[in-house]
Amino acid sequence: GPRIGTMPSIAQRPPQTMPAAPLSSQALVRLPSSTELARYYPARALEIGRNGVVRVLCRVGAQGRIFNCLIVREEPQGAEFGAQTQKMVETELRARTFDQSGASTEGRSIELTIRWQD
Repeated sequence: GPRIGTMPSIAQRPPQTMPAAPLSSQALVRLPSSTELARYYPARALEIGRNGVVRVLCRVGAQGRIFNCLIVREEPQGAEFGAQTQKMVETELRARTFDQSGASTEGRSIELTIRWQD
């Protein structure tokens, strides 16, 4: 006759792993000095005396290197703040290699907001 219980139950499915929330600036161990930061300030923005804000979503690699930054928000547009932020973050910043729980940060995402002020 018909069998009952041939449908897989919830418990038999492999547990879904939730992606870890992006790391924040709390995870940074190296920040550039104001002199280093000045090298990245967009020339066009300096000429017109503009400040800017850029939010990037990046990946953490081996040794806390930060790479593959995507611009999430850029204000104002067209003053090269986004491109310069990508370059600065990927060159100058480093993240911790382990988070507070002791888990490796390699492969995690990190979201940063950079405020550019002349």
